[in-house]
Formats: sequence, structure tokens, C-alpha cells
Amino acid sequence: MDTKKFIVASVAAGVTLFLTGFLFYGLLLREFMVAHSTPGLMKDAPLLFPLILGELMMAMFLTLVFMRWGDLRSFGEGVKAGAMLGLTFGFGLNLVFYATMNMIEPIAILPDTLANTVRMSFAGGVIGLVLGRP
Repeated sequence: MDTKKFIVASVAAGVTLFLTGFLFYGLLLREFMVAHSTPGLMKDAPLLFPLILGELMMAMFLTLVFMRWGDLRSFGEGVKAGAMLGLTFGFGLNLVFYATMNMIEPIAILPDTLANTVRMSFAGGVIGLVLGRP
């Protein structure tokens, strides 16, 4: 495995996840998710260090999957793979959360799943772009 590409792709995808997370969860869906989540669940302001580290870990996971078990060499290939992983993982996780916790209402499952799908597709595209470079 090319360690340099792994690090560059992971950091680039981590930045992408952080920015798209801010767009979706900090701006576009914030009020909706607050209204359809357990009261007090959302913090007024996130803790930045664990948030950034968490986004980086998710990016590293995607990069590892794509490098070890995929042959992604373009933005488009990465978008498709990221969308598939984002949709299946996001939907599955939302269903498990709904089934086991008093965390979200059923109406929030679809928007959260779609937001995760889009975020992972962009991150996958960035990873594919980096991995496709010589």
C-alpha cells in the first residue's frame, strides 16, 4: 500500500467530510434534526477536536477500503463507491439507532441517510481523484 497516497487521500477526504458535515448538519439540516431528535441530544457547539478526528477516521476507513479492495482511479469511480458505502452504512446505522435508542424519530432516518450518502460520495470522489494520480 502506498502510504503517501493513503495519508493524502485520507486528509483530503477528512476535510471534505468535515466541510460537507458542516454544510448539512451545521446549516441545512440542523433545525430539522434538532426537532426530530431526543431533546438535548445536540450540543450547542460541537467539540472540534473529536469531530475533526472522527471525520479523519471515517476518511481513513473509506481510503483503506478503496485502496485494499477497490481499484478507484477517478473522481467518478470514487463518487459511485462512496455513495454505495454511504447509503448502505448510513441507512443501516440509522435503523440500528432507531431500533435501539431513543435518539431520532423515523422521519429523520431518510434525510440523515441521504446526507451521509452525499457526504460519502464527495469524500469517495476526492479519494478516487488522489488515488488516480501518478
